[in-house]
Amino acid sequence: MVDLSNNNNSLSEILDAIAEKNAFYERIDAYHILMRIYCKRGDVKEALYILRRVLLFGQIPRKRLYSTLIHELCKQGKLETAEELLEEFEGYLDTPDIFLFTSLITGYSKKGEIDKVEKIFKKLLRLDIQPDRKLYTTLIFAYLRHRDAHSAYKIYKQIIERNIKHDIYLFVSRIYMQAINSDSVNAGKIFEKMNAYGIIPNVEAYNHLIYAHSRDNSIDTSKIENLYQLMLARGVEPNPFTYELLIDAMCKRHNFLKASRFFNEMKRNFPITNVALNPIIRHQTLYGDINNAIKLYNQMISVGIEPNLHIYTTLISLATVSSRHFLAVKIFKELLAKGHKPNVYVYSALITSFVKAKKPQMAIKIFQQMVKDNVKLNHIPFTALIQSFVMTKRFEDGKKLYEMMKKLNLKIDRFVYYHFEKLIGRSQRIEDLKYLHEDIKRSGLDPKSRDRIYTKGKGPSYWRLRRKILYKIRKKRLIRKKQ
Repeated sequence: MVDLSNNNNSLSEILDAIAEKNAFYERIDAYHILMRIYCKRGDVKEALYILRRVLLFGQIPRKRLYSTLIHELCKQGKLETAEELLEEFEGYLDTPDIFLFTSLITGYSKKGEIDKVEKIFKKLLRLDIQPDRKLYTTLIFAYLRHRDAHSAYKIYKQIIERNIKHDIYLFVSRIYMQAINSDSVNAGKIFEKMNAYGIIPNVEAYNHLIYAHSRDNSIDTSKIENLYQLMLARGVEPNPFTYELLIDAMCKRHNFLKASRFFNEMKRNFPITNVALNPIIRHQTLYGDINNAIKLYNQMISVGIEPNLHIYTTLISLATVSSRHFLAVKIFKELLAKGHKPNVYVYSALITSFVKAKKPQMAIKIFQQMVKDNVKLNHIPFTALIQSFVMTKRFEDGKKLYEMMKKLNLKIDRFVYYHFEKLIGRSQRIEDLKYLHEDIKRSGLDPKSRDRIYTKGKGPSYWRLRRKILYKIRKKRLIRKKQ
C-alpha cells in the first residue's frame, strides 16, 4: 500500500493505489483527499491536474475541489490562475462563496494591486454576496497598504452602519489607520477601547501602536520604549517587525544607543533583516558618519543580508552629499547587478552626483535612461539638470525641462525657480525673466524676495554657516591627502 503522506510518491503511484479499490476510486471524495495532500505539499501543479482529471472523466466537480485549490493558489500568489478557476467555478456550479473572494482580495492586497481588489469587490456586490467582518477587515488593510486612509475609513463606516461586532483584527486595522495619519492619540484610544472590550492585544496591535507613536514627531523615545515594556509585561512576544519599528523610531530621534540595544536584542532572537539595518545606515550617515554607514553596508553583504532598494538609495544620496561621486556610481552598479529596478530617488541622486562632479553629459544620459525605463518622475532630477545647464549656459535645454515640468504638472519648488532664474540671467534673456516672475507670483512667492531660495526654517545664516563647515571639512581632507 502506498503511503499518501510520503512526498516521494508521484501522482500516478497514488492513483494506482486508489485504483486497487474500484469503489473508492469512483467516489469524488478520493480526488478531494488527493487535492488536499498536494495543496498541503504546496504542489498546485499536481492538484490542478487532479481537477482536470475529474472533468475529463465527465464527473461533476464539487465546490470543495475548487475551494481547496483556489485557496492554495491565492496563498502562493498565483492569483491569475485562481481567478480563472473562480470563473470556471461559476460555470460548472453556482455563485462562489465569500471565502473565495476574501482569499483573492487578500492575495491582490499583498501584491499592492488595489485596482484588482476593487474589481473583485464590485463583482462580489453584483452577485448579491453580503460582505462579512473578515472581508471588510481585509479591504481596510488593502486600502491602508495602498496609503488610502480615506477609502479605508469609508469601508469602516459600512461596518458601523451594519453594526458588525468588532474583533481583534478590526481593531488592529483601525490602529493602523491612525498610524498612517501619524495620530498616536487616537491610535492609543482605539487600543484602550480594545482592552475595554475584553480583547487581549496581540503582537500586531502593539506593533501598529508603536508605529503610530514612531510617526508622531511629538512623541519621545521613552514613551515608545514604555509600549515595548508593556508588551513584554503582558507576555506578548515581539516579532522581527517589532524590532524593525523600534530601531527606526530610535534612529529618527537620533538615539543610536537605544537603536543599537534593540538591534542587538533582535540579533539574539531573530535573523537580522535589511529593513532593520536601513534606518541605522541612513540616520548615521545623515548625522555625518558616512564611513560607518559604508562599513555597516559591507558587513551586511559579508554575512549574506541582501540590501534593499532603500539602503541603496540612502547610500547613493549620501555619497552624493559627501561629494564621493565614484562611490555613488559604484553603489549604483551594485544595485543593477543585484537585479533591482532604480526608482526616481536613485536616479535623482545619481543625476545630482554627476552635476556636482561637473559631468552634465552623464547626468543627461541618466535622465534619458530614467525616462526610457518609464520611471515615475518628480521635480528632483529636473532641478539637478537645470542647475547643470546654468554651469554650461544651455538656456534652450533648461527651458525645455522647465516647460516639461509644467506640462507634467510636477511640483515646481523654489529651487527650480532659483536655478532657472540664474540660467536666464547668465543667458541674458530679459523677456524670459518677466515670464518666469509671473510664474513665481502665481505660485505664491515674491520674485524680489531672496528668502524664496531657502528651505523652510533655514535662512541665509544657516546656509552661510553650512558653507563654512563644508569648506573646513574639504580643507582637512586635502591636508590628510598631502600627509
